[in-house]
Amino acid sequence: MKKVFILFIFLLIPKYAFAFQDYLIFSEFPVKSVVIKDGKYAEILPLQTIDNTKQTIIFRSLKEGKTSFVIKNFNDEAVTINADIKSDTTDFSKQRGIEYFPCDFPPEGLIIDGNEIPNPPQSMGGI
Repeated sequence: MKKVFILFIFLLIPKYAFAFQDYLIFSEFPVKSVVIKDGKYAEILPLQTIDNTKQTIIFRSLKEGKTSFVIKNFNDEAVTINADIKSDTTDFSKQRGIEYFPCDFPPEGLIIDGNEIPNPPQSMGGI
C-alpha cells in the first residue's frame, strides 16, 4: 500500500510543479462581456473592483494550446484577442487599449508615480 501511495504522489507532482501563469488584463474601456472560444485551454473571469469600473479581467491558463476570446464593451464594440498558452508563459496578440500583466511577477521596470519599484532586500541571514 505504501508503494502505491508513493507512486500516486510521483504521478501528481508534474501537474502542480509546472503550473501555468495567470494574467490580469486591463482595458481602457468598461467590459460588458467576455466570451472565450475554447474553454478547455483557459478560463476567463471578469472582475468587478470596488470602484465598479469593470475594466479588469483574470485569465487563467488550464493547459497548453491556442485559444482566443472576445471582449465587448457597452457600445457593443468587440475586440478579439488570440492567446498562445505555453507551460511557462502566455503570448497575447497586441490590441490597442488592452494591457496584460502576469499575476505572479510584476513587469520589468514597473514605474509608479515616476519611481521605479526597488527589488526586495536580500536576506543577510541570522534572526
